[in-house]
Amino acid sequence: MKPCTWVLLIGLAATHSPGCKKPPAAGGGAASPLLVKWPTRPADGAPVALVFAGMTHRGEQLDAELRVFSFSQRAVRALRLTFHFLDKKGGRLGRLAYPRQGQPLVGPKTFVTLHITARMPSQTDRVTVTLNTVVFRDGSRWIRPEKRALPNPR
Repeated sequence: MKPCTWVLLIGLAATHSPGCKKPPAAGGGAASPLLVKWPTRPADGAPVALVFAGMTHRGEQLDAELRVFSFSQRAVRALRLTFHFLDKKGGRLGRLAYPRQGQPLVGPKTFVTLHITARMPSQTDRVTVTLNTVVFRDGSRWIRPEKRALPNPR
């Protein structure tokens, strides 16, 4: 095989990698999964961490890339998130419940980037996200500690 063919094959193998098997050393940029810097594990015991990788908004249109990093040995099937829309003073303008699922959505010890498009109040200055629930492929779940004590309104 010619040397240029090997370069092409190696390049193709690298571009189809779904994520890292374990958290890589500190790096920067998002061009390759090997260069993505992993956050520290959440202090509240959450099995995943959420990091905005990019966000743009035009008027009432939000386009965001949200990275979901799994620290668990189990595959994640679903997430329940809440986006909070805040004004310049930090006042709440609104919120958006955002469920997302897949088979799996996030594999064990890997990460994915979710592309999110949503409507938001035009006065929004800042957007935050809260992780409410993580459902694993085996049916078990993690629930945010503050939500565990609240009664089910149904």
